[in-house]
Amino acid sequence: RTFYPNNKIINSWTVGFEGSLTYALDFQATDRDVSVYIAAETKAQTYINFVLWNAYTYLFEPFDPTNLDNTPLPDSQGYTYSGARFRFTSSSAYDFRGSVDLNMGEFYNGKFLRAEGELSYRWQPVGIFALGYSYNRIQLPEPHASADFWLLGPRAELSFTRKLFASAFFQWNTQANNFNINARLQWRFAPVSDVFLVYTDNSFAETIPNARVKFFSPKNKALVLKVVYW
Repeated sequence: RTFYPNNKIINSWTVGFEGSLTYALDFQATDRDVSVYIAAETKAQTYINFVLWNAYTYLFEPFDPTNLDNTPLPDSQGYTYSGARFRFTSSSAYDFRGSVDLNMGEFYNGKFLRAEGELSYRWQPVGIFALGYSYNRIQLPEPHASADFWLLGPRAELSFTRKLFASAFFQWNTQANNFNINARLQWRFAPVSDVFLVYTDNSFAETIPNARVKFFSPKNKALVLKVVYW
């Protein structure tokens, strides 16, 4: 339910309940995701949200939440866990804006913390510069693995003229051990007609012990030229 108070700061606030339940054909519960939340939006379009959630997962096969090929959680077993989440998104009316999403609580038979969001700056009329970030901390009891993962992704979107555009995206992902570069140059030489020049590069983000793989050792590279004419 959404309320619209007669207030100079708050435009609306909402309380709600949502969830999903999944069952197998024999009516065995396999997944559950239930949450209650309260949210508020200001006159300046700033958004705040607080959630309490509860989840259930039944494992049909062994599963390692860290993806580190360590001792997996056993199959044929269900896990119930709960937590809280907070989200904040600043107003899009300003050139500088940001968002943050904090989620923490129980995770299978352990605990987890996730913090993610984005910081961006709109440089009018040239383009947008942004930095996306994500941090995940998974703590499971032994003999299962615990891990910390980082993902950083700066990007830029530029408009040099009304016909010439460029964009670049970088991503450092410790869970996938990957450093990615993706750059694109676009020239619109006629209506609905473009020339694209794209460069991609995937490298290792971290050194692998007892191997020839070092930081920034190459995985694959590609240079692609694409022409679209209408």
